[in-house]
Amino acid sequence: MFRTARHKLHWYTVGAIGLCLAGGLLLVAITPHALSPAAATPFCTPSASMSSPTPTKPPVSTASPVPTAQPVPTARPVPTARPVPTAQPVPTPQPVPTTPPKPQKAVTLQRQNPQLPNGCEVTSLAMLLGWAGYPVEKMELYQGYLPRQDFIETPEGWKLGGNPEEVYVGDATSELGGWYCFEGPIVEAANAYLQEQGSDWTAEAVSGLSLGQLNQYLKNDVPLVAWVTLDYTAPVASLRYWYLNENTLYSPYANLHCVVVVDYGEEGYLTADPLEGWQWVEESTFWDIFDAMGRRAVIINE
Repeated sequence: MFRTARHKLHWYTVGAIGLCLAGGLLLVAITPHALSPAAATPFCTPSASMSSPTPTKPPVSTASPVPTAQPVPTARPVPTARPVPTAQPVPTPQPVPTTPPKPQKAVTLQRQNPQLPNGCEVTSLAMLLGWAGYPVEKMELYQGYLPRQDFIETPEGWKLGGNPEEVYVGDATSELGGWYCFEGPIVEAANAYLQEQGSDWTAEAVSGLSLGQLNQYLKNDVPLVAWVTLDYTAPVASLRYWYLNENTLYSPYANLHCVVVVDYGEEGYLTADPLEGWQWVEESTFWDIFDAMGRRAVIINE
């Protein structure tokens, strides 16, 4: 029984194969280009028309439009900072000068009256010290610095007095009791005062100088105390006298005077006169009297 069934199945299979071969020959006969490579695909192979449809891609969503950028508001200008004021430098304190001030280069007129009717020498010295930068009153010089000697009467009735080369003789505050002094006591008084002020300036006698030397001092703006006479008249001896000691008699001048010579020019010499004030004295007149009185003079220099 089993053999018969297996035998039947075999014949069924052979028949099916035969049908396939017969169908293939028939197809070749009907279609001339059945043997082309494109027609070589067996019927059992699924054709392209029978393939599953390609799935459609979902549509790409359109991108949302980028929002337009809003304009950035213009920044307000930052106000310019005011410049910081520059600090002023602190002034450096100046050291206290240890040297005397420089001369003022100006003579200020001082008059001897009414305090010193016979004090032309010390008044002239006060003017010279003022020029050097050390103004001082004539009375201060007279009472505190000028060497002085008053008169003494001996039992025999002689009058003893000082030497004008060394001291001021008599009392300059008296119209009848005062006389004069020469350059020595004036230099001594000036240097004592300058030293007390701590000054390096010194007074110096330049007696005996020539006309050219006198004019050169004035060209260099150096004034001088000079001994002349009242009204520039010839020197006159007094009728009065005194003894310097027991053996020496001194006969004084009756018209001696003292001035400050300040300048020199075509008009002659400019003088600061303690009695007459500012005066121009003709050159020959001044020089003749100055020479007759011994060319006595005092300067102050550094």
